[in-house]
Amino acid sequence: MIFLVAGCYQQVENDHGEPANLAPSIELTGRVVDQADLLSAETEKELTRVLENLEKTSGPQFVIASTKSLNGRKIEDYSIDLARIWAIGDKHRDDGVLMLVALNEQKVRIEVGRGLEASLSDSFCSKVIREDMLPPFSAGKMEAGIANGAARLIEKMQMVPTIPANDNVTGTAIQDRKAS
Repeated sequence: MIFLVAGCYQQVENDHGEPANLAPSIELTGRVVDQADLLSAETEKELTRVLENLEKTSGPQFVIASTKSLNGRKIEDYSIDLARIWAIGDKHRDDGVLMLVALNEQKVRIEVGRGLEASLSDSFCSKVIREDMLPPFSAGKMEAGIANGAARLIEKMQMVPTIPANDNVTGTAIQDRKAS
């Protein structure tokens, strides 16, 4: 399998020439949302534990998601919409991170809030995808690629921790954060 970092924006239209309503339909159920069923239950549980710990100790909220299909959308648009709908990260610090893997399109994207762009730059995220994720993906080892990419991003975020926001440390469920 070959996964790519997607290119440019393209407006998708319906049969009447109007913009199509293709908002991501993945429901936020936790820190790992594996709609494409790429992870074992054990790996999903371990990633969830690690991501919870990251949020409690370092501040940023990191969500890993997979989808079977982008439904004709560009991965950039899909991931940005998903991150906004889910309200990932502290709204004042804009420190959310979303790793999205699109199985049918064979694409992966790491979406980073502006508050983390200094430590998780576009070039760094691209390097994580190229070096840590794509080689296992190409060998058919999706789970390893996701785990490798997550580990490298977490390591970098722990080097420059932020102060956890009040909504991060109160024990509020991740699903409740999108409502605020």
